[in-house]
Amino acid sequence: MNPHFIYNTLASIDGLCMFDPEEARKLIAKFTKHLRGSYLDNSPSTIPFEKELENLESYFAVEQVRFPDINFVTDIKVSDFDVPPLTVQPVFENAIKHGICGKEETEGTITLSTFEKDNCYHIVISDDGVGFDISQKKEPDGRAHLGVANTKKRLELICGGEMITTSEIGVGTTVDMIIPKKGIQ
Repeated sequence: MNPHFIYNTLASIDGLCMFDPEEARKLIAKFTKHLRGSYLDNSPSTIPFEKELENLESYFAVEQVRFPDINFVTDIKVSDFDVPPLTVQPVFENAIKHGICGKEETEGTITLSTFEKDNCYHIVISDDGVGFDISQKKEPDGRAHLGVANTKKRLELICGGEMITTSEIGVGTTVDMIIPKKGIQ
């Protein structure tokens, strides 16, 4: 979990305590739910996608306090499969931080869809953010893309999956996580 997310959430709670204690209480409940989903007991290698989606929804509920102009749309055609825990969140977090928040106005939409093919499941996250040059291995500030690289490696190691990223500057980014049916028990 990104420490900045924790600090920013606590700062949001602090600000709400002074002006809207009831909203602060609600945000604490959302943050607590997200933390419970993020720190799983005994760290199983896979969890039901529905649990991953629930954790993502609680993450977005917390972030929406800071970014009320970001929309989250789902198109879930299949959900009865397993994924490595915390697979979707780092990609979703990047869509907010580097996609939507990279725009002049932090207004935009992140779409999560799932579908099934004969031999695999697809989890697709797309945003209408700034997009980027996928050939660049580092952020503009020189940092490597570690969160996404770690997610990609975990998909490969845990379930034989893969992650394909496409992006167009000024249009947005799409990440397709492909999970083979044979790789998940």
